[in-house]
Amino acid sequence: MRIAILVFPSLVLLACSSTPTPIPERVQLVTAAQKDGHCKSLGAFTVVQRGGPDKQMAVLIKGMGEVTKRGGNGLYVVSTSIDVEDGATMNGEALQCLFEK
Repeated sequence: MRIAILVFPSLVLLACSSTPTPIPERVQLVTAAQKDGHCKSLGAFTVVQRGGPDKQMAVLIKGMGEVTKRGGNGLYVVSTSIDVEDGATMNGEALQCLFEK
């Protein structure tokens, strides 16, 4: 019985701990020159990350996830902002690009 009392809270804490979100592998950041020459727009979007220790990286990963959802492989960052109270915001454009290998 004592073991169950000790193990259960540990399992609850483990289940509640956050695991890092994997970075989408097929999405690349795109420059303005690449965007204009080799990419087709799949639409603009905005993503927000309110909490967490590394808001800037989290909002970038969310943006890459949005590109993946739209079937793209390129992310053009239009603007970013970071605020202590509001968190991080990124305005971006999802792109389908032909990258040279």
